Amino acid sequence: MVVSASGIRNSDWLPGTGKPDCYCTVKSAEQGRELFRTKILNDQLAPMWNEEARLIGYKTGESLEFEVWDKDLITSESLGKVTLSPDDFAQEGWNGQLKLTEAGDGIDSAFLNVKIKMPDQDYPKGPSNEFEVTVEKQQGESLGLDLDLQDGTYCLVKTVDDGPLQQYNEQVKPTEQIKPGDFVLSVNGETTPKAMLRTFRGEHKFTMTVRRSTTVYVLVDIQNSDEGTPGLEFPTEPVGEWLCIKGLQNEGWAKAHNDGCEDSSAKFQVGDRIAALAGASNAGEVRDKLADVSGKTPMRLVRILPKE
Repeated sequence: MVVSASGIRNSDWLPGTGKPDCYCTVKSAEQGRELFRTKILNDQLAPMWNEEARLIGYKTGESLEFEVWDKDLITSESLGKVTLSPDDFAQEGWNGQLKLTEAGDGIDSAFLNVKIKMPDQDYPKGPSNEFEVTVEKQQGESLGLDLDLQDGTYCLVKTVDDGPLQQYNEQVKPTEQIKPGDFVLSVNGETTPKAMLRTFRGEHKFTMTVRRSTTVYVLVDIQNSDEGTPGLEFPTEPVGEWLCIKGLQNEGWAKAHNDGCEDSSAKFQVGDRIAALAGASNAGEVRDKLADVSGKTPMRLVRILPKE
């Protein structure tokens, strides 16, 4: 089953051209034979196909190549691809997220969600979006974890650098690794960002509860009457690359966008991070540019996943 994709680039990212019209192909990596193709979903940056098919013509031992495409008027443009080895699914199937390669310049968080079940089997259980990580550090050693505490509720992982945590990641499966964009919910039982930070500084062994995030793409149509009034509350002194939304006001283009959204997942939410805005490279620049944007403006948000 081809479930969904996220984090793909907008190959139609020009004023008035909308978003990609996405489909996904499944091929035999060794032979290049196309085994399945999903339907086309128009104007999608996070397509949800949920399409199931029997792969007629698949031969045991072949790898599967998945590729996401943008269908244009005449041709199709690749938005990224990934190959899954038979060692990963031949015995028990597969249920999880695959990182797309060749997804475009600057695109390093494009993923495809896929489920595979073998004959007479059910789909395997997918990885949990919440898990525990236990690591230790020596006296005076850096854990290698850079955090954003600005939403006042959780700690967002900005980077994982050299240190015990990176060494932990190298020893476990990708589904058990802590990654940039993850949210730390608690450390040794402490659940507030300040208390978690004190624990990191004062102790040497840590058990962290971690939850994954998701990427949400929104296209905001900012009317002239709302220009200069985002209606979003931000930290007084934003830090890092992503701008934290600390509150929603009862005015401005964010409220107009949310009021007009049929899809609740595409609404701005408290705790979201605005991770991409054209021409901005850090949180401060994002905040400044939001006061000047107008017309149809695409944005990429990073959001904590709900508890399963």
